[in-house]
Amino acid sequence: EITGGTKDLPEMQITSSMENGKIVLSISTNTWTSSTNTLNFVLNYDSSIGQYETYKSGGSGAYSVSSYISQVGSSGKLTFNSSISNYGDNTDIVKLVFNPLKTNTNFTYNISSGSINSLNLGISEGQYKIPSAPTITSISTGTIAENSALSTVIYKTTATDADANTTLKYSLSGIDSSLLNINSSTGAVTLKSSANYEAKKSYSFNVIASDGSLSSSKAVIVNVSNVNEFRPTITSIST
Repeated sequence: EITGGTKDLPEMQITSSMENGKIVLSISTNTWTSSTNTLNFVLNYDSSIGQYETYKSGGSGAYSVSSYISQVGSSGKLTFNSSISNYGDNTDIVKLVFNPLKTNTNFTYNISSGSINSLNLGISEGQYKIPSAPTITSISTGTIAENSALSTVIYKTTATDADANTTLKYSLSGIDSSLLNINSSTGAVTLKSSANYEAKKSYSFNVIASDGSLSSSKAVIVNVSNVNEFRPTITSIST
């Protein structure tokens, strides 16, 4: 589950989200007084929860950003000064990207000072609940007797997620994944063709559990057990 937050200041909005495993604070505005605007602010954040990595322009085509951003001290505070050529309102100006250092934890931040076109901004606080990746709890091995029915489950994936109200989806990857099916809802793995010990003695694959944003995987080996398929044939003569 991903939960974000939006905090408003005069003329500016901050929205938090998760993109490709990173915390992203998107800065946008709803009013411009001219084609060229200036935005300045100081962002304070919890550096024990999120590590600042970079910034990038929020969109494409509607504006250009000539900016200067710096980290004050070793961590925990960013200053942003930008001259913006803008052609529309309600557009992300810049996205600040942070690497989450913890999961299932609130990443807190606030704007302590700033201005848009010399209009002073008030203090704003926000927080973002960093989601947790699923944890696969099933073991890494399994066994299937050769010639078993194709409906036989050769491996059952189980996983948990610390985030509330999360629906997990399951998938496969790896060497033998093309020989297998997995139920995306239950995590049950079955064979596409019946197992034959004499032809293939094991199946190697990865099971993947995803909550829609984050995922985890586990390497699995399912061994094929030999079945006594044939009666002995007596080859000696009868006299």
